[in-house]
Amino acid sequence: MAELFELYGQETIAEPDMIVKDTKNDGTVFLIKFFPDCNINVVVRLALETEDKELKNSVMTFYRIRSKNLVKLLRKNKEIYRKEII
Repeated sequence: MAELFELYGQETIAEPDMIVKDTKNDGTVFLIKFFPDCNINVVVRLALETEDKELKNSVMTFYRIRSKNLVKLLRKNKEIYRKEII
């Protein structure tokens, strides 16, 4: 997984194809990026304005996500952004 994160982590965080709000955990989002050989999901905890000002956004985990599992994720959570494909 470390190798995948080195290859795809920064791009997934900087330019996700989809952002999904975690409905169970406030301030948590799923950043999804589609690549030809795999889909990547980076779970990010956002530092909210109502929290301690010292907190920073942080990557909680990173993993490959199969299309079938992405459908389940979208069913249970709220999609808030999808990149337009021209």
